[in-house]
Amino acid sequence: MYTDGGCYNNGDRKGNGSYAFLFLDGNNKDKVIVIGEYLQNTTNNRTEMLAAIEGIKYLQDKSNDEHPTVNIVSDSGYLVKGYTHPAYLDKWIASGWRTSNNKPVSNQDLWEELQRLSWHVGFTFTHIRGHNKDEDPQHAYWNDIVDKACSYLLQLQSLGFRLTLEYDLNTKEFTVIESKLVERRY
Repeated sequence: MYTDGGCYNNGDRKGNGSYAFLFLDGNNKDKVIVIGEYLQNTTNNRTEMLAAIEGIKYLQDKSNDEHPTVNIVSDSGYLVKGYTHPAYLDKWIASGWRTSNNKPVSNQDLWEELQRLSWHVGFTFTHIRGHNKDEDPQHAYWNDIVDKACSYLLQLQSLGFRLTLEYDLNTKEFTVIESKLVERRY
C-alpha cells in the first residue's frame, strides 16, 4: 500500500489537507484506484498518519483474510520512525504518552488507533524519499501518484466525503468514481 498526506500549512499551524492511499495488487495495468479524503483544521503529520490508518481499515474491510497483512510504503519519517523505532512509540506508552521533555505526545489519538489496528491487521512500514526522489523507480512512481491524488483532493475540497478515484496511467488524469460520507471519530 502506498500512502501520502499533505497540508497547506505545516508544523504546528493547522490548515487544509488531504490523504490518499492505493494498493498494488498485480492488476494495475491501465488504471489504478486511489482512495482519499479532504480535511480541514489538520496538520501534515496527521494526514500522513490518516493515510495509513484509513488504508489499513479499508484493507481490513475488503479482505477475506481474517488477519490481513500489508507493507505500507510512506515518505513520512514521522509516521514510519514513530511507529517502528523503539525509542518512540514504546517509550511514549511507557511514559504515559509524554515525550522525553515531559510534553504530551502529538497525535496520541492516531498513534493509539494505529496500535489498535495492529492487533487485527499485520503491517510493516517501508520509508522512502518522497516527491519522485526515491532511488527505487517503482516506489517513486507510485508515491508520485498518491502525492498527485492529495493535490487533486485539495482542489476538489469535498469536505466530509471519502472519494474513490480512478487514475488513468496513460492519460495521468483522475476521475471520481465514488463519494462516501465519512463519520470521523478522531
